Amino acid sequence: MDMETHREPTPGHIVKKIRRKIERQILPAGQELRQLLELCNHPQEKMREEAIIALLHPPDVDEFAHYRWLLPGILTAVACVERLPVAILELVFDLVGFLGEIPRAGPLQTATERVLSHLSKSSFAVLLQRPLAPGPFLPWIKPRTVMPRRASQQKNFKRRWRILRRNMPAGSVSPAIGEITWTDLKPLLQSRQGASDCGSTGRWRRIGRALLLPSGFSQVDASSTARAGTLHKRGERPPLPPLAEGIYYGGLGSHSLRCLDLLIRLQAKELAAVKGLATAVSQKTRRVVLSLHNASLAAAGGWAFEKLSRQFPSEDLWLQFKRGVQRRMESASGGRYSSDSTAIQLFDLWEERLVRPKVLHAMWESRLRAALDEAQQDSYERDLESSRVLLKSPDEAKLRQDKMLGWCGAVSPHQRIHLGRLMDWCAMRKRIWQKGLVRLTAMLAEGQELMTKQKLPYLVLPWIDKFFISSRRVDDIEYLPSLVSYLEQQGADPLVLFWEDTSHGHAPSLQLMLKRLATQGLPFRGIGVFDPSESKRDDALQHILNEHRQTRLFALRPLNDLHHPWSLEQLLQERNYPFFRPYDSAWKDGLAFIYVGTQVFPLLSIQCDVEQFPPWLAWSGRKYPFGLYFRERLRELSLDERDEAADPLCSAYDHWANLL
Repeated sequence: MDMETHREPTPGHIVKKIRRKIERQILPAGQELRQLLELCNHPQEKMREEAIIALLHPPDVDEFAHYRWLLPGILTAVACVERLPVAILELVFDLVGFLGEIPRAGPLQTATERVLSHLSKSSFAVLLQRPLAPGPFLPWIKPRTVMPRRASQQKNFKRRWRILRRNMPAGSVSPAIGEITWTDLKPLLQSRQGASDCGSTGRWRRIGRALLLPSGFSQVDASSTARAGTLHKRGERPPLPPLAEGIYYGGLGSHSLRCLDLLIRLQAKELAAVKGLATAVSQKTRRVVLSLHNASLAAAGGWAFEKLSRQFPSEDLWLQFKRGVQRRMESASGGRYSSDSTAIQLFDLWEERLVRPKVLHAMWESRLRAALDEAQQDSYERDLESSRVLLKSPDEAKLRQDKMLGWCGAVSPHQRIHLGRLMDWCAMRKRIWQKGLVRLTAMLAEGQELMTKQKLPYLVLPWIDKFFISSRRVDDIEYLPSLVSYLEQQGADPLVLFWEDTSHGHAPSLQLMLKRLATQGLPFRGIGVFDPSESKRDDALQHILNEHRQTRLFALRPLNDLHHPWSLEQLLQERNYPFFRPYDSAWKDGLAFIYVGTQVFPLLSIQCDVEQFPPWLAWSGRKYPFGLYFRERLRELSLDERDEAADPLCSAYDHWANLL
């Protein structure tokens, strides 16, 4: 009986006992917290998960209030920071990265400062995995934490580390490039084997210099200006080199860069296939093709086409087309582009779908920062005032209800939503929206007239936008049909190719949406995986030729219906070269960095999953957005396009249609 009475409690009993206390808002004793922290490192995965959930994710609580209450006790319960579970360290690092500073909340501030100033090398290795800006951490991290193990390398390291810290920009000179992060520093401060081996002169010369290079980006932000950035100065057009030839990117070695180069080459072939099919459809049907490329997964297909003027066989015909477009625009609008109520409703719907959720998300995060750090309350109130033009009364009520607060974690700096830039971008799109629609309908009508008269062999007008949000499935059923209906009401008669991609092998969201539209009698149909009847994607051209008179819109994938899902991270880690033959165009699923510096980037969905890939590369003594290189390299490979004098109509259309 005595043995039964004094039997040691099982790990499961310990977790349940302490969890009940936490759920009743009773602060566990230091010994109990230490027990629970030990169980976070238990050899059994299920027990580890139960202990971490009990500590960090109790049910029905405001997470940030919970962190303010319990986290100081957790961080001070262990004598050595190294004994903290990785999940706790990651939470501390993410909170600091999310706030952009040490949380100024009394005991939590003191506990966080203690953790950062006593990081061991193994704990610092966890930080190097997080794509967070170093600024808030650097004042607390001691040089010995990052110093190489070899005594012979330590003297040079101290000097180099001081130089790097002194010259590292606090922010970014270009929002499109983003801030330097700990994952950018990882190749410099840690060898591939994980040991601290950062004293090599060659490593500092190659990586350190790349980190500190100035921006070569010629604009402040590609999402909000009329001109696209370029990797070339005016009048210069040497071919861009492959990544593995003189370009620094993310500390990747030559084998990984060659793998990424191969993906870009295959992507260029994908673009050539998109252009080839769209052009063939226009030639064979004698109709203007409106080529809609849905962001983000199918957005790159919009870069497949040469400048609009180069689709015309002669300069005289191009000038005739421009005059006709101008005449039609003046006739349709009388010089005014703000009185079309249907066009205004279309923009409002676009804004409601794409912009308002981002504004609400940005405000939610601002509210979370204020909930964790009262010093950020004023910043939240300023954000709320500037965003009221897009928020509704119920939105404000939700923001003020702390019990509804939730947090998906810190993301990389380039993935964050910057409220001011978002509002400016939305205002810019609103200014040019109606005139752009009038221009588009005029181009469709004038182009069709020239084709009917046998003067123009084909005409394809590409347009990149968020026409359908696949994550909303059939709930996003209104915008695309409304847009097509508007064009028809304006007298346009285009053949619409709707390009979408998917990583799902069966019943993707677009198929469900098209099926719903078919029940409403709309002449839209899918081909291949988007067709419930499972038509073959390889027969797309014949399907379109057979049905284009009774079908307004055809939806299809860019290349084929191959389902071979591999993430880019998997491909680079395992160098799975068999993946490339056959090739699945959906490898871009979930990636944001490949669009940074282009007009596609602000069209992306809200980013909640951390992206480890940096948004910049270094070449020829400058830093550039990766997306800018990606776009220009693809166009060189698929079109061999060279610089030419900017035509006002081409520039205006490219900017409005998000092709830059």
